[in-house]
Amino acid sequence: MSESASKTESGVSLADVRRVAELASLELTEAEQQRMVKDLNAILGHIAELGEVDTSAVEPMAAGIPSLLGIRKMRCGGMCGGPRWIERW
Repeated sequence: MSESASKTESGVSLADVRRVAELASLELTEAEQQRMVKDLNAILGHIAELGEVDTSAVEPMAAGIPSLLGIRKMRCGGMCGGPRWIERW
């Protein structure tokens, strides 16, 4: 298989995998390189599918579950000099 032929519609080619492996100082066999192309393209394909999901009715949130603890007040003691250190800022 030529490097250009290994490029899929998701965009990761054998040349891409080889370049990243080189940058990461990884020694991959030909079989490992081919598997990486397949695996990375599968991951990108899954991400593309997730991007197609309509989330317009989903309320934005900072975490997957609501926080029951709330937000703590910032306190500084000991090494930073206490409240006077905060007042200087």
